[in-house]
Amino acid sequence: HMHKAIQQLLEHFDLANLKEWIEVIVPLTQVILILLLALGAIQLAARLLTLLKTHLSNRSESIEDQKRIETLARVFNYLIHVIIWIVAAMFALSALGFSIAPILATAGVAGIAVGFGAQSLVKDYFTGFVMLMENQIRQGDLVEVAGKSGSVEEITLRYIRLRDYEGAVHFIPNSAINLVTNRSRLFAYAVFEVC
Repeated sequence: HMHKAIQQLLEHFDLANLKEWIEVIVPLTQVILILLLALGAIQLAARLLTLLKTHLSNRSESIEDQKRIETLARVFNYLIHVIIWIVAAMFALSALGFSIAPILATAGVAGIAVGFGAQSLVKDYFTGFVMLMENQIRQGDLVEVAGKSGSVEEITLRYIRLRDYEGAVHFIPNSAINLVTNRSRLFAYAVFEVC
């Protein structure tokens, strides 16, 4: 009898299909919360990275170290963004009712296939990571890599953007770099004749 009374009350307020609405609203609310948490995590990570960068910059004694810290901060900021958005997308799909286990399994198999097909891309990222860790090149350095000389404008895990002395911009994949000549590390010589 109580159930019938509740049903009549819901029909009176035109809420008879409340269950269907709840089944739609709850997952959407969860997705919105996941996106808000992802944005909050990105903001928090950016602040922590800025604090760490400021702390390390204050302790560094040379401009060279500050350039390295700036380059590493940009790369880690990019990695943090990618990781947070991938995790948020997985949680959002799970909240919407999609089973993420088959997606993860497919991603694993696809990752192996892509790994074989994109070995140069993997090599780009690995070489870029090693170059950053070994402190071979920093933003603003004058370098010669892969037969091109110029000023380093940007370093990522995939490529180096180099502007040569004529103003042309070169994007050099890290896998193409097997020799780095850094002309601005600590000191440089300028040789000229005086007549």
